[in-house]
Amino acid sequence: GPDDIYRSLLKFNVSSAIPAGSTITNASLNLFVFRKDTPDAVLFPQTVNVFTNNSNFFENTVTWNNAPAISPTIYSKVITDADIDNFISIDITNIVIGWFNNTIPNFGITLAGIED
Repeated sequence: GPDDIYRSLLKFNVSSAIPAGSTITNASLNLFVFRKDTPDAVLFPQTVNVFTNNSNFFENTVTWNNAPAISPTIYSKVITDADIDNFISIDITNIVIGWFNNTIPNFGITLAGIED
């Protein structure tokens, strides 16, 4: 409905996916846009925002009420009508470098739309 708020939580184990001593030059989060609730003609721009989580979560037990708080740092991507049924790419290089170098705790990320 019009008052719905959606969030998605994702976590990636970069320590096992990236060999020790590697130099990370680029990291992208690629997402498929299945739909947009509001056409560009009614509301533009619409964004999907990426936040780092401030604490850990467990995929089998996380709920809206116990989801981790999120950082104020926003990585975002404008979504247009042309993106429907296509992939978009969000640059999360700085997040992944931080996880890999242990300067940002890897508690995963939260995706949130403009309704949040």
